[in-house]
Amino acid sequence: MKKLMYVLAMAVILSTLSLHAQGAALPTPTQHKSTLTWNNTCDTTITCTFNVYRCTGALSVCPTSGSTWQLLTLTPVSPTTYVDQGVTAGTTYQYIVYSTATINGVLQTSTPSNEVAATIPLGPTPVTVSTSAQ
Repeated sequence: MKKLMYVLAMAVILSTLSLHAQGAALPTPTQHKSTLTWNNTCDTTITCTFNVYRCTGALSVCPTSGSTWQLLTLTPVSPTTYVDQGVTAGTTYQYIVYSTATINGVLQTSTPSNEVAATIPLGPTPVTVSTSAQ
């Protein structure tokens, strides 16, 4: 039985290599992302950084405060753009941004931004290639 499984596994590997050798392109899964941009409303005399949070689901399940929000930026970011590459097709996400700044030696955090929603579109699904040897 182990020998048969090994032979079948090798047949699939060889078939895949054969497809590559013949110049056939194997399908690749669609990589989804959500790109967020916002305006820096901090005073020009203050250096602000930003924390981006995400909640999965409709607005009704994502209150502005609560444990449903996930911090996406492990350290605050200074550009006013963030790309969330950890999204799944067919899922709706809510996003909010907080600005932070150190003023007179004390870290200050703003109230949350407005919430924005992004529904990730369903893209092509990966194709499974298989073969059988006789």
